[in-house]
Amino acid sequence: MDAPLVLTTIIDPLEVDDECHNIEVMERLPLEFYSLCEEYSEPNEVLEFIDIVKKRLGKQNQYINLYFSTYNNNIVNGPLVTEYDKIRNMEEKVRKQLYLAMKICAVDAKDVAERLLKHHFIPDLAGNFRAFLTQKFRCMKCGAKYRRIPLKGKCLKCNNELVLSVHEKNISKYLNISYFLSKEFNLDNFIKQEIELIERSLNNLIKSKKEISLEKFISQ
Repeated sequence: MDAPLVLTTIIDPLEVDDECHNIEVMERLPLEFYSLCEEYSEPNEVLEFIDIVKKRLGKQNQYINLYFSTYNNNIVNGPLVTEYDKIRNMEEKVRKQLYLAMKICAVDAKDVAERLLKHHFIPDLAGNFRAFLTQKFRCMKCGAKYRRIPLKGKCLKCNNELVLSVHEKNISKYLNISYFLSKEFNLDNFIKQEIELIERSLNNLIKSKKEISLEKFISQ
């Protein structure tokens, strides 16, 4: 969650994000709600039996009697760290997220996987790859930066070694999980080809560990 830059002492429900307008404010849900759920009815059919914030906008009760269905003696007694934050590995986070999505009938797990790739992993891979191509070189000792590495391969100020500012691992960190998602959920060929093109570009650009320099090859 981003830190707020502006705080206001008076909240106008019409000015906040309209997602908040869909919050239900009832102490208990009516029987009609459960009956329609058993019939797999559309959400708009159920809405007439549910009191939500949107129905109160502009009325006197838009600020009062905003009930909830589950009571708690102390709201601060809840979990301080989410399960998502406890998992350090991104691949494991994604796998558990999709495992949960597959268990929920109302969620299309394939759509979740596709959105993850389209709006997160693929743009991140492409962006990191672009950053790698346009990166600067940094001196490990004095911190001087160079847009192009000097011909002698060392810092012109202190003659120390230069290092990359964007590392190989930063580019390919989402590559494996992207492959897994595209194959596991049999996503569109367009998405699969995007991932393959990025991997091919990485392999062409980054030197393989198996390769040896020309000098070592001749000396053999």
